[in-house]
Order: sequence, then C-alpha cells, then structure tokens
Amino acid sequence: MRLHNFFLRVYEPSGILSVDLHLSLYRQGDDMTMLDRQLQGWRLTTAEILYRLPDHPKLLQSYIWQELDLAPRYPALTRFLEFWERSLDGRLHSVRVAQSGIVAPARVGAGVEFRLN
Repeated sequence: MRLHNFFLRVYEPSGILSVDLHLSLYRQGDDMTMLDRQLQGWRLTTAEILYRLPDHPKLLQSYIWQELDLAPRYPALTRFLEFWERSLDGRLHSVRVAQSGIVAPARVGAGVEFRLN
C-alpha cells in the first residue's frame, strides 16, 4: 500500500518546457516490501505519458510516471491510467514504457584497460 504520493509540476518561464513528476513512497511494514516485489519480478517502470492540454487540445504535454510494476500486464500503470482517464481532463495521446531491474547481479568492468608487463 502506498503511504504518500507526491506530484510536482515544473514550468519554464517561456512555457516551452514543462515537467511533471509522480513519486510514491511505501511503508516498510507493507505485506510485500519493495525488496520482496523486486525478488518476485517487479521492476522499476518508467512511463512517459503524452497528453493533450485541456485548454489547447492541439498541444501535447509530457508526464513522467515511475513505480515498481510487473510486466507484461503492468497492473500499477494500468490502475494509474484508468485513474487518469476517469479523473483528469487531459486526454491521453500516447504512453512509452521502459523497465529496469533494481536488484541485479553486480557488473564489473572498466572503461580503461591497463596492461602490466
């Protein structure tokens, strides 16, 4: 269960650039901790959501959503998009999804090669 949701909207003074950020924090005492979820296949999922501005439907704005989710059905993202369509005015245009495992084997490597004679 989520304990806190944070929403942040940042605009550049010229209005050309705007960024939205959604952050969810979890309690440690939840039935399934974040580490448990990751060990069961949940991965950090980032979605770039393009939507139409309600007052100017020809303009698109970007919203970045990030949370642990389970591919290929993405239940958390699906719930969020259903909430968006039900509660927000901006019509969805498109959603791009990227996923990365937080818990992964360590990678050892270097960008430089040293030779010892």
